[in-house]
Amino acid sequence: MTHPARAATPPRRHASKMQKRCIAMVLLVLVVLVGLSMFIFWLVVKPKELKYSIKDASIHVHNKTKEDIYANFNFTLQAYNPNGRISVYHDEFKMINVSSDYQIMYIDNVSIDPFYQPCRNVTDLHFVVKDFVFNGADKCLGYADFEVKVSEKLRLKVGVFKYQQTLRILCSKFSVPLSSSGGFEGVLCDRD
Repeated sequence: MTHPARAATPPRRHASKMQKRCIAMVLLVLVVLVGLSMFIFWLVVKPKELKYSIKDASIHVHNKTKEDIYANFNFTLQAYNPNGRISVYHDEFKMINVSSDYQIMYIDNVSIDPFYQPCRNVTDLHFVVKDFVFNGADKCLGYADFEVKVSEKLRLKVGVFKYQQTLRILCSKFSVPLSSSGGFEGVLCDRD
């Protein structure tokens, strides 16, 4: 006796090829949809990098020796959010180090309280580094060269979504006059 049901069933290989094609098509559609949604999100939000610069800097000398100058170093770091749809929560903003040709000072006690920065906003952050030592040779030049590194933990907010990020900001060599009569030119900072 022959069983007609067995003869009519297709081989298993054919069914597995169809399943693989179906899975591949579903994955391809998902990848295209995710890519398309990310592109539309980028078109709507148009994200731009946050910009930082040293707006102002000054040195207040409180002790001079033959070799060294002891002073407080004050500077204003300007944070600019150029985005129209992204606001920023600056959770932790602290200085890592300040260096001159003569000394690198690692700093653990200079920080800024957390703050919120809305869209298209400029915020000035004031830092003071106390008892910084300069080389006495800088006295002859009338200025001292600095480099500042700052670390920041922030959250970017777009609508109801938030994204956490850590930045290191490097303000490379800039000159600060040792006297109050000299002028300071601002300098742009980079992300390290």
